[in-house]
Amino acid sequence: MGSGGSKEIQEQLHRASAAGVRFPNSFLLFYDVTWTKLSLQLAMDRSRPMYLFNLPKGWHGDMVMYDGPSLDSRPIATATNEGTFGYKSFITIPPPYPGLPPFESELEITRKKSPIETYTFAAPVGKGAKLQLECFSWVSSTGQEVRGLGQWLRGWKLVRSGQKGGEVLAVWADASMRLSKAAKFEFMNSGASGVLGDTWALMAVVSFAKVWQRCMMQAINGSLAS
Repeated sequence: MGSGGSKEIQEQLHRASAAGVRFPNSFLLFYDVTWTKLSLQLAMDRSRPMYLFNLPKGWHGDMVMYDGPSLDSRPIATATNEGTFGYKSFITIPPPYPGLPPFESELEITRKKSPIETYTFAAPVGKGAKLQLECFSWVSSTGQEVRGLGQWLRGWKLVRSGQKGGEVLAVWADASMRLSKAAKFEFMNSGASGVLGDTWALMAVVSFAKVWQRCMMQAINGSLAS
């Protein structure tokens, strides 16, 4: 199992709650790179950041998500790398409600008859004490849902694991005009209704950011090898 980040952050996650962490149905991911730091911001536009992802070790390192636009905000999630070349990833978020430990799920990477990876994670679904654990997968897609984002024609869709042609819960795609804009994300169908709960939505967003980071890692490694 993953470590969930530093001991201090782990303790803060234990005291926090995923309840009340809300996202707009559609938002953008921006990145900020300097010689000393790499960070990602979730925002409606560049001037209104809502959440911050800090990557203290750069593209290939762990990430910490903060409940606000700066490091002064409380941490609400971690996504850590383990194993050779960081091939295993674990996402840790606050408990769905007080009295439980932080929730952790491996972001499992698989390839099925394709060089393109699929990313699967577990998440508590529902509200209050009536939660059930379900598995979801980010799958590469060129479908209408992705094209409707108005970005790159190939992106990713979030579906319940094992369902073929099932309901699309969220989509994202790399930004077509990069500069500092990295990607566009949108909740869809029951993913946008709130019925799946705040904990599920947080897992969906953190897994999106981690998959985006991994795609960037692969692109950087590919360019260095060529």
